[in-house]
Amino acid sequence: MNDDNKSTSHAHSVEIDSLKHSLSEHLKEKESLEQKITLLKNDFQKEESRNIERELALEKEVKELNNIGFKRNQCAQTVHMLTKPQVFYNHATKQALGFQNP
Repeated sequence: MNDDNKSTSHAHSVEIDSLKHSLSEHLKEKESLEQKITLLKNDFQKEESRNIERELALEKEVKELNNIGFKRNQCAQTVHMLTKPQVFYNHATKQALGFQNP
């Protein structure tokens, strides 16, 4: 009976050692995965920050381009308004045919 207890005790001891080793491996893997998660979160935050900066820069460029387009449009309208319209007059019928916009 003592031999049975000793062999059972030894078997339990071996099993405990195996479980300890397995637990240790799982803990190492968990720690490694947590480090990867932390690195990925940091990378994601950096990329998100860069994307926000790019978006703000693009919005600023769009505003500038819209402003330039608006100014050009205003300039073209002003030039159009300042030019004297040409009257087309039919001398044969002595009647104005209308205005032609440049």
